[in-house]
Amino acid sequence: MCRSYEQAGLISKEAGDLDAAVGFMERASFMFQEHGTPDTAALCLEKAAKYAFPVLAHLKTSFYSEPFISI
Repeated sequence: MCRSYEQAGLISKEAGDLDAAVGFMERASFMFQEHGTPDTAALCLEKAAKYAFPVLAHLKTSFYSEPFISI
């Protein structure tokens, strides 16, 4: 299920819907954390940040204001 959200984020990115892409990637990251793979969760957020920040600069604060909690 986690990978499905990650893939949905990548598809949304390719379609040009960056808000949806970031949402899917955040959800995938949260699920990866819940399932005990915090390294994959961090990579997922990093991917979202790389393609979203040039266009959606207002999201910078939301990515860095919430602490990354490792379970």
